[in-house]
Amino acid sequence: GEWSPYTSEKLEHFGEFTRVVSIVINEMGMDAKYRFYPWNRCFEMVKAGHAWAAFPYSYTEDRADKVWFSDSLGCSRTVFFYYETSNVPAQFSYEHISDLKPYAIGGVSGYFYKNKFKKAGLKVYYLYKETEALKALKKGWIDLMPLNERVGWELINTHHPADKHRF
Repeated sequence: GEWSPYTSEKLEHFGEFTRVVSIVINEMGMDAKYRFYPWNRCFEMVKAGHAWAAFPYSYTEDRADKVWFSDSLGCSRTVFFYYETSNVPAQFSYEHISDLKPYAIGGVSGYFYKNKFKKAGLKVYYLYKETEALKALKKGWIDLMPLNERVGWELINTHHPADKHRF
């Protein structure tokens, strides 16, 4: 899937994580071939045996019941993005997931946080792409959007450069 700067059809070596995967596969005496699909389809292809692997995915017990996970390729940080005109106070912070109940949260269908948010009883509006979620955030349809920090800023700089100081 597209998740720049970690993996993208448009990047040199298809991105940072893809480069690491290529090195590992080459060390195994194999050649890697990459195809880019929506995340849910990638996961289903691996489950059905139509693809050897898909990455990068956050580990969840639900996913691990269905597919094998390798050791971690690296660490990244997911943060909540908000837009300056939202209902979220400046310098927003929270201690417990239940502290997020007053907010409309955006999410991407199939992402790792779905079960956590459901269990916490949060109001979550799921979209198919992170770019759609950022548009919804900017328009005030949602208050918060969890995104990988680097991916979020890359998307904002690419799709909303004139307003990046408002995120």
